[in-house]
Amino acid sequence: MSNSEKAPFAISAERRDGVARIHAHGELDLETVPLLERALEAVDQLELTRVVLDFRDLRFVDSTGVHAILRAHTRATENGSVLVVVNSSENVRKVFELTRTDYLFQITSDDPIEAQSDRGPDWVPIAIPETTDG
Repeated sequence: MSNSEKAPFAISAERRDGVARIHAHGELDLETVPLLERALEAVDQLELTRVVLDFRDLRFVDSTGVHAILRAHTRATENGSVLVVVNSSENVRKVFELTRTDYLFQITSDDPIEAQSDRGPDWVPIAIPETTDG
C-alpha cells in the first residue's frame, strides 16, 4: 500500500475496573508509533492491573510497532501488570510469530473484557496527550 493509499491511524483508550483498553485503527509503523506510545504512557500513569491492546482494526504493524509493544510489555511486567493483545488480524499475528515475540503476550482472537457482563461501571475515556513538537 503506498503512502497515498494509507488509511489514517487512530487510537483511543478507556478504563474500567483496573483494566485499560487501547483500540488501534489503521497501520502501526514508524510514523504512527508515537501516538501509541503516548496512549501507553497515559495508561502507565494510571497503574492499572491489565492493559488490553485491541487490534481488531489494525491492519499492519512494522518493527517499530513491535518494539513499542515490547517496551510496553516490559513496563507492564515491571509494574505488576499484564499486557494482552486481542482481536489481532492474521497479518498482525504473523508479525509476532515471525519475530518470535508471540510467547510474551496473551494473544487471543477473543476479547475477554467483551465476554464479561456489561454490568458495573461504564468505560471511562483516557485522555491521550497531544504531541508538543511542531
